[in-house]
Amino acid sequence: MSPRAVLVSVGAGNRYRHPDPGLIGALERAGAAVRRTDAAGDIAVVGRQAEEDLQVVSRGSPLPAPR
Repeated sequence: MSPRAVLVSVGAGNRYRHPDPGLIGALERAGAAVRRTDAAGDIAVVGRQAEEDLQVVSRGSPLPAPR
C-alpha cells in the first residue's frame, strides 16, 4: 500500500496512548499526509471521485477522550 492520506480518529489524551508514534512516523516517511482528530479537530476529505486531487481539511478544536 501507498496511502496518500491517513485519517486517525482519536481523542486527545486517551488512556491507550493511541496512535502509536512508530506507525505515524512510518506513514509519514512513506509520504502519506497524516491528519489526527486529537491534533486537528474535525477532519474531512474533499474532492470528486473522478479527480486525482483530494484535499484533507480540518476545523475546530480537538476534544478530549471520554473518561
